[in-house]
Amino acid sequence: MKYVDVTRTISPHMEKYPSDPNIEIYSFKSIDKGNSCNLLKLIMGSHTGTHVDAPRHIFKKGKSVEGIPLDNLICKIFVVDIKKVSIKDFFKNHRSAARGLVLKNDKHGLTTEEAALLLEHNMCLVGTDGMSIEESGDKSHPVHRMLLAKNITIVEGLDLRKAKSGYCRMVCLPLKIKNGDGAPARSILIYD
Repeated sequence: MKYVDVTRTISPHMEKYPSDPNIEIYSFKSIDKGNSCNLLKLIMGSHTGTHVDAPRHIFKKGKSVEGIPLDNLICKIFVVDIKKVSIKDFFKNHRSAARGLVLKNDKHGLTTEEAALLLEHNMCLVGTDGMSIEESGDKSHPVHRMLLAKNITIVEGLDLRKAKSGYCRMVCLPLKIKNGDGAPARSILIYD
């Protein structure tokens, strides 16, 4: 088996969605300053770096992050390089055994037509290396609404540079935040 970490490292200088809070990391306790241990203080948004969107992100009474089923977060997926294969062509040419689809080189997000294909093929998870699964610039969030209404887990901000196209297993575990609209997640791909 081969493990590929597809999580972005959180730091104050990382790329973030423009309207999200700035990322601040401070030394709260330090052995160098005479404390008995090192302890960092973190200030950041719930959608920092590689993160999971819960239905509560879009819907007032939507399921929060701690309610996302584990089988949505640990599942067989297919990594599609959309520079080479469109989502429409992928579904046309594959009778997918995958429960999730991860989009590599996704610079523009999904259209509502592409999101409808995910629903049609009973996907439980969709991931992207883009900042958002939403088609660029659409503030009404139609793709988020379509997917999250059907409890399809959205993972954004993946680091897919070392991910190979094809089937693998994904383990994506967000922080278990009470009433969380989303949460940073450690995400790995497991190739047989």
